[in-house]
Amino acid sequence: MKKVLNVRIDQELKIEIDRISKEHGMSPSEYVRIILCEYLEYDEMTKTIQTKQSEMTRVIIDIPSDIRKDLPHLVLWLFVNLYSTSYITEGHLNNAKRILSEQIENNTLSNNLRFQFLKVLSDIDRVFAEGIQSSSVMFTKPNNMYTIDYNLIFTEVYSIIDRDYRYEG
Repeated sequence: MKKVLNVRIDQELKIEIDRISKEHGMSPSEYVRIILCEYLEYDEMTKTIQTKQSEMTRVIIDIPSDIRKDLPHLVLWLFVNLYSTSYITEGHLNNAKRILSEQIENNTLSNNLRFQFLKVLSDIDRVFAEGIQSSSVMFTKPNNMYTIDYNLIFTEVYSIIDRDYRYEG
């Protein structure tokens, strides 16, 4: 017996599923059901799902190296610092400061994202001015002038990755 499963997806994905299912002469539900059964290796006879190993895909990205290399490292560093102060050494802060300065000048990033980076850079400058041993970063703490919007950063960087890192193979 079949059961109903409602899934929310992006409109673009829905349009693409509709188009492909029409090409195959089936309903979108049938098409998605087949994809899920194949992906999960569902055996209709035994009503079981086979576990399978994930396949690794190598993706070659041809975009500017500062975006490809530095932006993911910077964003990872920002998120890690939400939960740990282990990466707030002078070396880490100097590296982040270098990357932030480059990214703030990067005109391919939105003004909102560059402003968030500017707040982090200002906070790092404040830490160096007050002394790294006696001061801590404030951008991870809520309700201050250095606080960054992690949701905005995640959304902006995700859109960059979605746009520029898309797998074409």
